[in-house]
Amino acid sequence: MSFDIRQMTIVSIFTSLTIGVAVFTRFSASIIPFSMLPLMVMLAGNILGSKMGFLSMLLYLFVGMIGIPAFASPPYGGLAYVTQPSFGFLIGFIFAAYVIGRISERGDSKLRTYFIANIMGMLVINFFGLVYFWLLYNYILGEPISFAQVFKIGAMPFLIPDLIKSIIASFLGLNIRKRLQLFVSL
Repeated sequence: MSFDIRQMTIVSIFTSLTIGVAVFTRFSASIIPFSMLPLMVMLAGNILGSKMGFLSMLLYLFVGMIGIPAFASPPYGGLAYVTQPSFGFLIGFIFAAYVIGRISERGDSKLRTYFIANIMGMLVINFFGLVYFWLLYNYILGEPISFAQVFKIGAMPFLIPDLIKSIIASFLGLNIRKRLQLFVSL
């Protein structure tokens, strides 16, 4: 997989936008914080496609892991973040961007295709996030918790907001991608 300068620039810009959204929309009212980051993941897949969307989210995770305060909840960055219950969601961002991009690329450029892609991406994010959360509590922290409790804490409060984000990302992603293709081929 090779990228030209233009593609690397687009990936870097999108990663920077994702960091900006994380920094300016920090809410830490619960174990798993409300975040606008899933919207950015969906837009990365919808607009950049599978490979560049994947790379932009991988770069986002890398920037945060080297200690730059790029994440939405404390400690905001660094290797210590792997002990946070929300870390699995960040891993899910990478794979969700890829899945969303693959579906969007293969689709018929219709709103329905983008919406399905975004819903599938949210399933990927939640899969990684909830499994990591459960494993962290049960095997690392030694605080047994059922998967039903993990779902209640880590997914239930966010189902409606994530559905709304999926709808918004579908509209934005489809329209931005159409307009971008007038100027450049991603």
